Amino acid sequence: MNTDEKIAAILKMEGDSVEPSPAGWDAITAGVAARRKQSWWLRGTALAGAAVVVVGAVVYVAADRSQQGIDTPPASTGGPSAEQTVTPSPASQTPAKTPVPNLPIDAIWPLTTTDEVEAWEDDHATYPALETASGSATAFARRYLGLPDATTHALEGNYGENDFEVRNGTFAVSRVTVKGFGEGGTAPFVVIAARTDALTISSPAAGGAVEGSTVRVTGPYEAVDPAIDVTLRADDSGSAPVELAKERATTSEFGFSADLSFTTTRRTGSVLVTLASNKDGSVAAAAAIPVVFGEAPEYAGPKAMVAARDGGIAVISTATGEVVRWLVEGFDVDVRNSDPELSDDGKTVVYVEYTDECSSVVKSVPIAGGTPKTLTGPEQRFLSSPTLRHGKLSYLRGPCQHASDPVEVVVDGKATRVDGRVGGPVAGERFVAYTVTKGRVSTLHTVDIAGELADNPAPAPEGCQWLAPTWGPADAGGRDQLFVAASCSPRDEVVETRLYRFDQDALNRVLLTTLDVLGVTSLDYAGEHLVIGTNDAAAYAWTGQRLRAIPGVADRPTWS
Repeated sequence: MNTDEKIAAILKMEGDSVEPSPAGWDAITAGVAARRKQSWWLRGTALAGAAVVVVGAVVYVAADRSQQGIDTPPASTGGPSAEQTVTPSPASQTPAKTPVPNLPIDAIWPLTTTDEVEAWEDDHATYPALETASGSATAFARRYLGLPDATTHALEGNYGENDFEVRNGTFAVSRVTVKGFGEGGTAPFVVIAARTDALTISSPAAGGAVEGSTVRVTGPYEAVDPAIDVTLRADDSGSAPVELAKERATTSEFGFSADLSFTTTRRTGSVLVTLASNKDGSVAAAAAIPVVFGEAPEYAGPKAMVAARDGGIAVISTATGEVVRWLVEGFDVDVRNSDPELSDDGKTVVYVEYTDECSSVVKSVPIAGGTPKTLTGPEQRFLSSPTLRHGKLSYLRGPCQHASDPVEVVVDGKATRVDGRVGGPVAGERFVAYTVTKGRVSTLHTVDIAGELADNPAPAPEGCQWLAPTWGPADAGGRDQLFVAASCSPRDEVVETRLYRFDQDALNRVLLTTLDVLGVTSLDYAGEHLVIGTNDAAAYAWTGQRLRAIPGVADRPTWS
């Protein structure tokens, strides 16, 4: 079924399931003209409560870096308060259109590819339910979950997402996350995740590839005498996905599992896991994730990253979210490894090993694998955020729980006491950058490693707080550039994440973009590619044109 046929099927389904406004029906029957076609689309993410599930999207890389606003900052207009916004030059305002392939957007239902999103944007009236997040959630509950009498109500969003509780009579069946794939997170609103405390889908990875003719679905559950059904679906018409396979899962104290055999020529699909009610056999809980069939789509950028996972340090595929290999395994329940950071020469990963007794050690391990080496410690302090760049080791030293020790930024063995919440530090060629936030005051600091120049503190823009810094690609003069994420609420109601760029000495602030992700805890650059970590252990890639979510759980991601 092609995209036009799918939209027609969606329209028929919409008439059956959702009650649009009279104006909406007038628009449909009158055959309104196709809406302005958007030339771009955005990624989707899914959060799964405490067990976070991350779904991927796609990233498009401009062939000409000069159009990305990374290498050529506008002329200086003064100090940090003189903010500039990157805009295309007159010569680049109407570039030749580069064909973009039809790729998965890692959503569950009903639009699952970039072509389908653009087709909907050509004519919004083809599916009125996608005009609003609540309409999309209700249509999903009734058509995808098969609950014709389901009701939904909005929950407080998780990190900026639109979350809705699905109820089937007296049961709270699922919490669905709806994401806007239009410009600025607007319509079409599409369901990207369904989750529940009773069930968690651990594998396959959300947004990952299902290859071959079988797939194993596993995860933990919370239920007595559970009856768990696992269904593999392929995306087809908007009225209902195609069921490829369905099995009753086996259960044990370790969780549930089911092996499903299937054949399909479809590219996108989903895994649905449901728990039956012991009272009447109806659906009591439901979780769902998106998948793609066949090999994972080829995305621009590094094929792997390094991140903390399950107490260890792993190399993780950016396409599937699966572990490629372990650099440091996390089998010891008394020892945890965290905060990995790739050195600037790309050969070594530095990280923190700590125990429950608050003993911390900064270590390094070759990216190719090998025996870890201690760089500093052990200390009866909480060490974090280590970086090894330009031969300088920097890290944050903080107190153990309930201790009165000060927080210190340590660079090349020299400690600087700070008062507030710290982002970073990260060493550049000449400066170490870190942010300090206390109350409503948030300041970016750049400290000269050689001790020759004074700190040049840069306050956050009005309504913003600095989150995390990193050094990125050099400018045309060969000098480091500093990139900093900020959480901003300019209207005291809408929270957004912005990415700023500074010169090496923290002057000439430039607003690069607004990132469609919240809760940023770390940034790291590899060439033109920025990897972003969040406080829900999710990872994202940004190249100046597109933001995509990387499947799986990845704490403090760094490129490999």
